[in-house]
Amino acid sequence: MSARFFQSSTPSEDQSIKCNDITVRGSVVANETVSVAQGISLNGALSFEDNTDGAISGKIQLPAIQNFTQATAANANVAASTGGVAPQQFMITTYESAPGVGGDIAAGASVTFTVFHSGVVAGKTMVLCSKAGSHNGLFEVTDYVSATANNEFTVTRHNHGAGTASGNQQLIFKLIHTA
Repeated sequence: MSARFFQSSTPSEDQSIKCNDITVRGSVVANETVSVAQGISLNGALSFEDNTDGAISGKIQLPAIQNFTQATAANANVAASTGGVAPQQFMITTYESAPGVGGDIAAGASVTFTVFHSGVVAGKTMVLCSKAGSHNGLFEVTDYVSATANNEFTVTRHNHGAGTASGNQQLIFKLIHTA
């Protein structure tokens, strides 16, 4: 079933159309405001014209975060994809050989590893990195994205402490693409 709504060529104030359970194939254009009482589900992108105020309020619910584990060493590379699908946000649990053991970073030293991800485009992808819940008391370890290239980025973990840092950390990554 489909429906077409026509607007008079003479604009008038407070015109509205109320719809329940609407599916749109193509695009929706609103010249003024759109309000939603419950939520919007998107399979594509939400975009705004250059001259509009894209103010959005409320809670953004993202899909569950996939976790990838660094398997064999603190400098082991990680492939961040499952079944050929590379998520836009994901977590990496860094290496440890036993709870709180292994994955050592010496005092004042750094370790790097590469994350392979098909969604990374050099010069167009911003990779954000944040620590998640588990840190094993590694408060003096700084984790950051130190380089990006097509289909990969490099993570550097630096130990600013006076002693060896051991155990894993959970790092969350979010990819943001620019035009």
